[in-house]
Amino acid sequence: MKTSHTTNRFVVLFLALIVLVTSGVVRADYTYSLWLGSHYTDFNDYAKKVGEFNRIGSDAYPEIGFTILGSTEDNLFSLDGQFYDNKNAFANMRLRANNRFSMKIGYQVFRKQLQFDLLDNFNAREAIGKKAKILSHEALDSIMDYGFDRHQAEAEFELMLAEKYDLKLVAAHRFIFDKGDEQKTSISHCYSCHVSTKSAEVKRLTNQTNLGLEASKGDVSVGYKFSYRTFKSYADDISFFYDEAKNPVSGGDAEEFSSREIYNGKDMPTGIYPDIRKYSSKVKFQVDKGKHLLNGSFSYSRTKNDVSNLDNVVVGGTVKYTTMISPKFRLYAYGALSKTTSNDVVYDIPPWREGRTGGDLDIFDYRRESSLDRLYGKGTIKALIRMNPKTRVHVLAGYEHIRRYDYPNLGSESATNTYFGEGSIRFRDGLKYKLSAKYRLELTNDPFVSYKGIFEKPGADILKKENGAPNIYYYQRERDLRYQNITTLPTIKHVVNLSGNYRASKKVGLNAGLKMTIDKNTELDSLTVEHSAFQPSVGIDVSAGNKWVLNTGYTYSYNKSTGPITVVMMDG
Repeated sequence: MKTSHTTNRFVVLFLALIVLVTSGVVRADYTYSLWLGSHYTDFNDYAKKVGEFNRIGSDAYPEIGFTILGSTEDNLFSLDGQFYDNKNAFANMRLRANNRFSMKIGYQVFRKQLQFDLLDNFNAREAIGKKAKILSHEALDSIMDYGFDRHQAEAEFELMLAEKYDLKLVAAHRFIFDKGDEQKTSISHCYSCHVSTKSAEVKRLTNQTNLGLEASKGDVSVGYKFSYRTFKSYADDISFFYDEAKNPVSGGDAEEFSSREIYNGKDMPTGIYPDIRKYSSKVKFQVDKGKHLLNGSFSYSRTKNDVSNLDNVVVGGTVKYTTMISPKFRLYAYGALSKTTSNDVVYDIPPWREGRTGGDLDIFDYRRESSLDRLYGKGTIKALIRMNPKTRVHVLAGYEHIRRYDYPNLGSESATNTYFGEGSIRFRDGLKYKLSAKYRLELTNDPFVSYKGIFEKPGADILKKENGAPNIYYYQRERDLRYQNITTLPTIKHVVNLSGNYRASKKVGLNAGLKMTIDKNTELDSLTVEHSAFQPSVGIDVSAGNKWVLNTGYTYSYNKSTGPITVVMMDG
C-alpha cells in the first residue's frame, strides 16, 4: 500500500467533486464569507500535556476560514473550511439535489503530541549477599519529539431509488491514517529488572465502509445496513533485547535462571499492533401509529484479530415503545438483549525448570478464558407527566443483568444484577425562573471483581519445598498465599442534580447548580470502597445592548475516594 499518496488522492477527488456538483447549481444564489486572522499561544516549560493538540512554539501563525452557500428552490450547496496551521485544518462540502440525491464530504488533519518518558523515577536496589533486587533503565534513543499527524476523511451519499416506497440507497466511507513516531517500552525478565525504551514508527490505517437500504410505506419503515471495518499497522515491528539469564550480582547460575524462562539472550518483537477485521449487519424497523410508536433493531457483528487469532461475535437487539396515554401523560418502555462470545486460546508453555532437580513441571499450560463472554440484558420503563403548564415530572425504573461465562475458570459463571430508579421535577415560570431537581439510586448485586487477589498471607507456615526442589518459588506464592478479590465498583450509588435559573431583569440572569455523587461497596471481605463527588456552580450573564453579552461563572469540584492500597515488599 502506498500510504504516502493517500492524502493527495483524496484531495484531488475532493476538488473534482466540487467542480462536478457546483456545475449543477451554477445558477443558484450564492453567499460568501472569508475570515483572515492570526493566533499566538505561549508555552512555558513542559508543554506536551497542555498543548496536546497544538504546535508547540511561540510564533504567531496565520489563520484563514471561508464559507460558500448556494441554494435554489430544490437544491442546496455549501462549502466551508478553516486553515489553523499546517498541522490543523478541515474542509466540508454538502450537496442536496431535488430530494433525490445528497452527499456530504469532509476532510480533517490535526497533530497529536505524545510525551517522552525519561524513566527517571526508576532507581532501586536491594542486596543481601549474592541475592539482589536491581532495577535499571535506559532510553535507547535520544529525546525525540514524539507525536503523529492524523488525516481523517469521510464521505456520505444518499440516492433515491423509488419515491413510491421512499426507497433510498445509503453509502458511506471513512478512513483514518496516523503517521509519526511514538515511544515503546519493554521490561526484561525479573532477574535483571531492566526497563528500556526506543522510538517506533506510527503508520496506522483504519477504513470503514457502510452500505444500506431504507424504505417506508405508510406507517411502516424498515432499513438494513452492512458495515465493514479494518485496522492495520503498516510500520515495521520493533524488537528489544531480553537479557541473558544469570544471577544479576555474581553472573553465575545461568542454567538455573534460564530454566525458568521461555526465552532470554535474544531480540524479541514487542508492542505489535492487532490486525482487525470487523463485519456487522443491522436490520431496523419502525411502526408509527400516531399515539403509539414502536421501533427496534437486530444486529450481528464479528471482529477478528488476525495477529493473535482471536475472534469475537456479538448478537443482539433492541426494542422501544412509546405511547401517549393522555395529552399530559407519556409512557416509554425500552429493552435490549445481546450475547457476546470470544474464542478461547490455549497456551502451551514449556516445562518449568526443565532438566533441573525438582523441575520438569508441566504446570503452566493454560486456556485463556475471556470475561467478554457474557449475556447482557436491560429493561427500563419511564413515565413523563405534565402536572400543569409550569410543572413536569418524570419517573424511571430499570433492571440490568450481566451473566459472565468461563470467568475466572472454564465452565464457571457469575452474574451482576443492577436495579435502578430515578425521578425528577422541573418547574418553569415563563422566562422569569426555572428550577429542576433529579435523584437517581442504583443497587448492584455482585459487581465484577478481579479474582487475582491483592493480599498475601504470611507464608512461613504455608509454603514448603515441593517435588524435591531446592527452593520455594513464586508460583507457590501466587497459588497458596493470594486472597481478597477486589473491585472498585459500588453496590449502592446515589446521584443528585439540582439547578436553577433566575432572570432578574431583561439584562441580567443568574444561575446556580449542584451535582453530588456518593457510592459505596460494603460486600468485600476486609475492605470498604467508597467514592464521593461534590460540584457546586454559580454564574451570571449581563446583556449590554443587542450585540454584547458578558458571561462569567465559578465551579468548584471536590472528589474523595477510599480504597485499597497495596505496598510491594521485596523478599518480605
